[in-house]
Amino acid sequence: MSKLSRLDRTVDSSLLLQGPSPWLSASEPGWAPLDLPAALERGRVFSSRETPPGSCLLARYFRRLVDEAFVGKAYFGLGTEGPPGLAHNGSIGTLLDEALGGAIWLSGHVAFARHLAIDFLQRIPLGSEVLLEGKLLRREGRRIDAVGLLLPRHGEHPLARATAIYDKVDPASAGTTGRVIVGGV
Repeated sequence: MSKLSRLDRTVDSSLLLQGPSPWLSASEPGWAPLDLPAALERGRVFSSRETPPGSCLLARYFRRLVDEAFVGKAYFGLGTEGPPGLAHNGSIGTLLDEALGGAIWLSGHVAFARHLAIDFLQRIPLGSEVLLEGKLLRREGRRIDAVGLLLPRHGEHPLARATAIYDKVDPASAGTTGRVIVGGV
């Protein structure tokens, strides 16, 4: 069994290379899969839907039916390492940004972030499987306020929290086709 050791943290890399459990792809009761835009479906440089096991940030997104919130599940693989054995704050911020942007998209808006604030509440070990949630808090004119949370798979105390202010724009001026597709509809 190989181990990566730095400072006082030890990560069993053989377990990480196995990748996430089947839980990651399974929908929870009351969640519906989303028909995502191509950009999210392909993944990004730093995250993906399909990669070699354990290699980066993997995420699956859903719509929670009871309140129409953007929710999901994610896995922090070896490629997300920052401090030894822990997820890099940039990977945590990336996931929260996806949750916030997903909430905006799911509500049918086209908007750009004006302000993003993140509170890193607990360290996230590599190999962690987490829940994410993004919700709109309020809308006044062009301004949209949103909140995002990362929660442990088993537990209730948030790992990280983000708040953001978005400016709603006309889809034509945003360089989109003007077609906003809301998942599952």
